[in-house]
Amino acid sequence: ILKRLQGLLRDRGYRHDVLQAVLSAQGSNPHRVLQSVDDLTTWVTRDDWSTILDSFARCVRILPEDEELILVDNRLFSCESETELWEALSNIRPSDTVDDFLNSFAGLIPAVTSFFDEVLVMTDDLNVRSNRFALLRSVAQMADGVVDMSKLDGF
Repeated sequence: ILKRLQGLLRDRGYRHDVLQAVLSAQGSNPHRVLQSVDDLTTWVTRDDWSTILDSFARCVRILPEDEELILVDNRLFSCESETELWEALSNIRPSDTVDDFLNSFAGLIPAVTSFFDEVLVMTDDLNVRSNRFALLRSVAQMADGVVDMSKLDGF
């Protein structure tokens, strides 16, 4: 069914990377796919899309694949920008649509930018480093089940 849906949507002119990003995350729910592809198509044509994608990719690409999953411990924050990102994340409700996710993430971009400008993620203190990874993993997980941003051109 997914291959047929993908072919149908490709024939309608949707970008291959957009289809892959949505189908990778929502392939088990074909009913939501068309709306998600429409929403993502709108986003990837925005003038600020490269900023949005680059900011999200920055959070994801730094994460090690074999990192032990831990919960964020705000007592380990040493920079104001860590606290700001954590507080901004804490105010976001889980998203179940591409549009909701990207609107939420777009609102985080100033905090993400500040975080990377002011924080050395790869600090020598392994506890602090793991905590910073956990914070960034929380950002990355915003897209879970909605869209696989790594499938998009430019990621």
